[in-house]
Amino acid sequence: MSHPPISLKPYGRHAILIEWPNEVSETILESILDFEDFPVKDCLKEKDWETISAYNSLLVIHPTLEVEYENFSAKIKEWYEQSKGSIDRQKVLRKLPVCYDKSFGVDLEEVSKYLGKTIDEVIKLHTESIYTVYGIGFVPGFMYLGGVPKDLEIPERQLLG
Repeated sequence: MSHPPISLKPYGRHAILIEWPNEVSETILESILDFEDFPVKDCLKEKDWETISAYNSLLVIHPTLEVEYENFSAKIKEWYEQSKGSIDRQKVLRKLPVCYDKSFGVDLEEVSKYLGKTIDEVIKLHTESIYTVYGIGFVPGFMYLGGVPKDLEIPERQLLG
């Protein structure tokens, strides 16, 4: 199987950071999720290894063992190429309540004007879409989502007039 390219960096004395291309992509997300458990379950002999995944990276860390970067990074690259990928995982569709009342959607009017759409058109486009959860944030219940329709894409807030 062809994998997206990765790069590796030492990450302190006990970890290596594996990075995929810096983009929000379901292909990259699947590659990270497919590879995440492979080194820990199938390759590493020592116990207590952990992985922490993000949008485009995976941290492989051990709480007590020091990682010899050159040797360990070569092994990770080899394991990455050996990993099968395309793990069949169950996806779950969740319906989340959304409130577009002006007291909650404080920038809804500004967004609709910027996009040249009515508020009802913005709401319709927003609610018709299926989003992918790429991560759970540090604020309880805050999810990092991908899959915003092209018709709703706008620059970051500080760029709006």
